[in-house]
Amino acid sequence: AATAYAGTKFATEIGIRIKRCEADASKVEIDWETEDSRILPGMPYLVQCSMNGFTFATVAQTTASNAVIPGFTVKDTRWWRIAVDMGEVQSEGGGE
Repeated sequence: AATAYAGTKFATEIGIRIKRCEADASKVEIDWETEDSRILPGMPYLVQCSMNGFTFATVAQTTASNAVIPGFTVKDTRWWRIAVDMGEVQSEGGGE
């Protein structure tokens, strides 16, 4: 699936697979891989978290294929996803 932000910005989770997600009382460690040829070396990955599985917020940004997020609470359920900001999207026909 893909998610559009603010009309002209576009982020995608297509082709990104989380390989490992481990949590303890002080952090979450996440590793992922990508198979999407549109994701070029050096593009920033957005590590996103949700408390309800629907509304995601970016909690970290990295160009690596892993991240350590400090401050995790073990007793809470959280959903994680990795996205890439693909930049400006040019709409066809002048519409959004």
